[in-house]
Amino acid sequence: WFKGRANKVPGAIAFEEAFRPSGDGAAAYGKAKAQTDFNGSSRAQVRKNSGKDYYTVLGVAKNSSQVEIKKAYRILAQRYHPDRNKSPDAENKFKEVGEAYQTLYDPRKRADYDSGN
Repeated sequence: WFKGRANKVPGAIAFEEAFRPSGDGAAAYGKAKAQTDFNGSSRAQVRKNSGKDYYTVLGVAKNSSQVEIKKAYRILAQRYHPDRNKSPDAENKFKEVGEAYQTLYDPRKRADYDSGN
C-alpha cells in the first residue's frame, strides 16, 4: 500500500530509498547486517558480554548438557524473579541469569562464547 502511494505523492521519495541508510551509515548497516545470525541477534553481543563467566552465573560445569543448563536457569530465574524476590539486587541478578542462559543454551552462541570470539 505504501509503495504505491509514495510514488503518487509529488515530492515523495521511493519507499526503498526512505529506509536505506546513506553515507557512512550504509557501510555500517551492511556490516552489522552480515554479523547477525538466523534469529536476528548479534554475535557481537556475545563477544561484548564475554567478560562474565556465564557458567559460574548459572552454577554449571563447562561440559554441562542443555538439559542441565535449562534446569539451573529455571531454578535461578524463580529464585531471583523480581516479583518473588524483593531484594534490590534481585532484578539485576535475574537479568544476568537470563543473559547467561540465552548464551549457553544456543549451541552457536555457546561455541562462540567458549572460543572467546
